[in-house]
Amino acid sequence: NHREKSPQELRLHRHEKKMTDLLTGFGPALADVIANGAWMAVVIAALAWTVLRLMPIFKPVNAATRHAVWVGSLILILAVHVGLGIQHLHAYQSAFAS
Repeated sequence: NHREKSPQELRLHRHEKKMTDLLTGFGPALADVIANGAWMAVVIAALAWTVLRLMPIFKPVNAATRHAVWVGSLILILAVHVGLGIQHLHAYQSAFAS
């Protein structure tokens, strides 16, 4: 009942194995990106809070300025996580390129 697999079947099997390995590694990679970016998010938020606390020394801070500072910090936090995700993606692509 065992027959030899064709080269096309062997290639398909290797491709399926690579995809399974890639998807299996996605969860831990996502957790790694979130964990590695968490301390950076805390630092960015602390800096935004400090800036907002120090600004009234020079002049009163209105709601639009506070909003801009917090939105900017959230965008920066998102950019940090996206950058870390791209780094992991390149690492996984190079690992599975062979």
